[in-house]
Amino acid sequence: MKTKELLPANGANPREYSPAESPGRDGSPQPSLDSGATRRLKTRASRRSAPTFADPKPRATAPSPFAAIRAIRGSSFPPSALRSPVSSSAFSLLEVLVATAVLAMMLAFLFNLVGSSAKLWEIGNKKIEAAQAARVGLNIMAADLKNAIAGNMTAYSSNGSTIQNYANFFATDSPPNTIGLGNAASSSGSHQIRFIASTPDSTDPINEIGYQCVYMTGNNSIGMTPNRSFLVRKRVASSSAPIFIRTTGAAPSSTDWNPSNGGWDQNSGSWFSFQPIIENCIGLEFIYAYQNGTSIEWTTLPNTNPTPNNYSSLPLGVLVKVTVIDSRTAVKIAQLSSSDPAASSNADIQRLIAQGSVTMSRFIPFNAN
Repeated sequence: MKTKELLPANGANPREYSPAESPGRDGSPQPSLDSGATRRLKTRASRRSAPTFADPKPRATAPSPFAAIRAIRGSSFPPSALRSPVSSSAFSLLEVLVATAVLAMMLAFLFNLVGSSAKLWEIGNKKIEAAQAARVGLNIMAADLKNAIAGNMTAYSSNGSTIQNYANFFATDSPPNTIGLGNAASSSGSHQIRFIASTPDSTDPINEIGYQCVYMTGNNSIGMTPNRSFLVRKRVASSSAPIFIRTTGAAPSSTDWNPSNGGWDQNSGSWFSFQPIIENCIGLEFIYAYQNGTSIEWTTLPNTNPTPNNYSSLPLGVLVKVTVIDSRTAVKIAQLSSSDPAASSNADIQRLIAQGSVTMSRFIPFNAN
C-alpha cells in the first residue's frame, strides 16, 4: 500500500508513515484508529462509561406492518412464497365450470345406474310371482295326469250280456269349446285336455278331469274376474254323472261321445265343478310323446296321430307348458285392452307380456294303459 508523505511543521524532511500510524499536530507519529492500541483504549472507555437503566414500564409498541415484508424480502425464500395466500388457493372460472361438468356427469351416471337397478329389481319380482303361480299349477296338473287312465273294460250284466265301459282320452290344440264354463272364451293358442283319472277316494273312485286356459268375458258363478285369463280345471265326479261311456257295441255311441264337442256332451247340470288353478295364465300347451315303432316321436294331436280316432289309449307322457304373467302386468294390460292379451297385436301389450311373463315346462309320464 502507498504511504502518505507529510511535511513536518519545523521544515524538516518529510517522513513516511505506515498505514498504522498517523501524524500528530506536531508531526509526530500517532497510532492509527484501526490499531490494536486504539481498540483497547475504546474498550476501556466503554467499560468506564455510565451504566444505562431500562425503563421499568416498557411501552407496548405495535409491530410495523412493513416488518414482515422486509423480513421476507431479506430472506432467501423462493418467489412463490411471496405470493398472496388468497390467490394461491382460489379457483378460476374455467376450473369451476370443468368441475361442475364432471360432477353433473357423475350424478347422471349414478342416477341412471340406480334407475336401471330398480327396474331390474321390479322385473325380477314380477318373474318370481309368475313363476310361483306357474309352479303351483304344474303340480296340480301333474297329480291328475299321473293318475290318468284310458281304455275299455268288459263288464257283464245280470243276464250275461257284455257291456263295454270306455275311459276315453281327448286332447286337442284347437279347443272346440270351453268345457261348459260360461262367459269365457278359449285363450288364443291354448290347448285342451280331458281324461279319466282314478282317485284314492273309495266313494268317488273315478273322475273326469279337464284343463283349459280361458279368457273371461264376463262374470260367472265362481267369481273369476272379467277381462282376465285363467287356467281352469273341470272336475266331474263318478257318483254324480255317467262319465264312463256305457255301450253294448264295440265303439262308443255318438250320443255319449262326440269329439267335435270336446268329448262328453254333459256340459250342464250341478254334477260338475270348475276351479281356477292359475290366475293370469295366458298360455297352455301339451306336447305328447308316443311310441312309433322303435322310436319316440312328439305330437300335439295324440287322438289323430299316430292312429286316427285313438281315444281309448294314452301316450307315453306329456310335456306341459304354461305361460303366466304377474298381477301388476295383468292390471296394466286390462287398462290397455278388454280382449284376450294372448291374441293381441298391440306393441305395448306385447312388451308388457315379454317383461312380466314366465313360461315353465314339466314332462309328466302317464301310467301304463
